[in-house]
Amino acid sequence: MAEDGVRDLRLVAVTGEQDVFALRRDARTIAEVVGADRQDRIRLATALSELGRDRLAGTGVTVRFALAAHPAPALEVTVRWSDGPPPGAEALESAHRLLREVSSHTRGRQGHVRLRLPVPLAPDGFAGAADRLAALLTDDESADREDDLRAQTRDLIIALEEARAHSEELRLLNEELEKTNAGVMALYAEISSELEQTNSGVVALHAELEAKSRQLREASESKTRFWANVSHELRSPLNSVIGLSRLLAESDPAELGEQQREQVALIAASGQTLLSLVDDLLDVAKAEAGQLTPQPAPVDVALLLAQIEAVMRPAAPNPAVQLLFPAPDALPTLVTDQTMLTRILRNLIGNSLKFTEHGHVRLSVRPARDMIEFVVEDTGIGIPPAELTKVFEEFHQVRGTHQRGKSGTGLGLPYARSLVTLLGGTIELTSTVGVGTTVVAALPAAAEPEPELEREPEPEAAQVGQVGQVGQVGQVGQVGQVGQVAQAAQTAQPTRLPLIAAADDDPGFAAVVRPVLEAVAERVVQLPGGLELLEFVAREQPSAIVVDLDMPDVDGYEVVRVLAADARTAVIPVVVVTGFPAEQVDRARLEHVRAMLSKDTVDADALRRALEDGSP
Repeated sequence: MAEDGVRDLRLVAVTGEQDVFALRRDARTIAEVVGADRQDRIRLATALSELGRDRLAGTGVTVRFALAAHPAPALEVTVRWSDGPPPGAEALESAHRLLREVSSHTRGRQGHVRLRLPVPLAPDGFAGAADRLAALLTDDESADREDDLRAQTRDLIIALEEARAHSEELRLLNEELEKTNAGVMALYAEISSELEQTNSGVVALHAELEAKSRQLREASESKTRFWANVSHELRSPLNSVIGLSRLLAESDPAELGEQQREQVALIAASGQTLLSLVDDLLDVAKAEAGQLTPQPAPVDVALLLAQIEAVMRPAAPNPAVQLLFPAPDALPTLVTDQTMLTRILRNLIGNSLKFTEHGHVRLSVRPARDMIEFVVEDTGIGIPPAELTKVFEEFHQVRGTHQRGKSGTGLGLPYARSLVTLLGGTIELTSTVGVGTTVVAALPAAAEPEPELEREPEPEAAQVGQVGQVGQVGQVGQVGQVGQVAQAAQTAQPTRLPLIAAADDDPGFAAVVRPVLEAVAERVVQLPGGLELLEFVAREQPSAIVVDLDMPDVDGYEVVRVLAADARTAVIPVVVVTGFPAEQVDRARLEHVRAMLSKDTVDADALRRALEDGSP
């Protein structure tokens, strides 16, 4: 084999018609020996026959047969001429139709045409093929026109037989395709019918789901409205019960015996517990309805822990349980809603204190990638494995002897999870019976704070009342917000107003708030409704007005509007004292009001500041 991977097989000179006949015969024989199939042998022989006849017009015509290893094993046939016209278009076109690889090159009156036929023969078999051809091909063999015609006829017969066989195969295939097509069409029709029926069912189901979804939304909205209304209706008498009972408890010792004082203290504590439960239910309903909106801001974690410790440590019910607040290591900046975070941690700590008889309850803080984890861990009784998946369900309480004597609604953990979710975090609980429970609340460390919205400040005492189960710990004998009213009334105050007029349709709260009003004004006039207040103001010019929003006939909003519309009364400072949550108050209708105070937290100092500079 030559260095370039080419092995010469035969060189034939073409000078006449007889040589063309021999060329056709040699092409068939060589192609057969090198492994070409019958169709390729016929195509090569026919192409060379056409080119050989075309080249009889020239001189010095030779045909070289060779095996080439590169780029892939192939039989290369080169038709070369030294003088003569270029190949005819018809001959070249025939060669291109018969073989895939045909190239030609002409320069002046000389040139060549090269045909390539891929063969299944490996390069190491080239030598053996050449030896076999040397034995088969001899130069003394003669070929005439009749032999060539017979060979062409045989080729034609073979081609016709193959074409007939292919035609029969195509006919059978076509029949099979027609049957398949008929089956496909039938299947398509069946599937289309089923899809049409399914689609009708899906449309009907979608309509039904939409109707159910609308009903659920309406039910959820109704539930939220119900809790808002019930909360207000319950909170007002509860505030009165708590305030009046604490006023009694703080009265002159000669007026009440020790046993009566204890009973009054129990009434106040029970009222505070009931108020905490009402607040819990309202907060859960708000969270479900999406009415709680986080107000992110940078949080001083160390200061937050100190505040929670100051509130929770006195409320711990069992001196045998240590309440631990280890100082946190260096933490990234925490941007979140501090009020919501405070409620989360108080709920978790209160829940642990409730079910821990000895050992400790620990609140620790640690960084975790782009999160900050608040870990509440206790050595309490633990939770059985079967209950772990249910503790975050609303109103669910783990049953057992440990539950006896432990009041609660089962809303602490569900409420905490709702708030954690609102803050973009996660909460996980693990527990072992007899060993303790660990709750991990993970919050994003550096969330971008949203634009600050106007938000009513939430006093510390009011927050404690909304903790849930924590608010139920150690309340007997505590002096609350309204209990501080009497103290404020008994303390010498700066110059008081000449006359203050107040309107509230709740006689109980009117009795509770009267000491606050007397601490601010020399003369106090309390009226049962808005209409009576407006009539009184028209007769006398009070120094200040205190009004409730929710009153029959003429409510607080209408009172404010009428007062602002009259030039004589528009200058009188007005303070609203209401039991409505801040987010339920229509502030746009109260733009002429000096300040708005909560019935839960109103005292003489807050009222005086509100009247002086408009700040609660």
